[in-house]
Amino acid sequence: MNPVTDDDDCGMGEKFGTASDPVNKPNHYHTGGEDGIECIDIIRKLNYDKDYFLGNAMKYLFRCKVKGDELEDLKKCRKYLDWKIEILEMGNGE
Repeated sequence: MNPVTDDDDCGMGEKFGTASDPVNKPNHYHTGGEDGIECIDIIRKLNYDKDYFLGNAMKYLFRCKVKGDELEDLKKCRKYLDWKIEILEMGNGE
């Protein structure tokens, strides 16, 4: 199974008027129509899934233009980056 291409609407259900699965494939974590990309696949490919702060920052950045409140998602992204920077500055990088 390919989670990027096996979804018939690739998470673009709201834009194209088709159904969405808010638990397994929320619209705001997919992009690109038929050949869409899923946010978690990018996070895993970059190994950010093992870094709580960078993974969450990527998540909020990825969805900021799609979910509805761009400014709020960008602020959340910045907050996770600030926390990651604090850890690195203290010498406790993950």
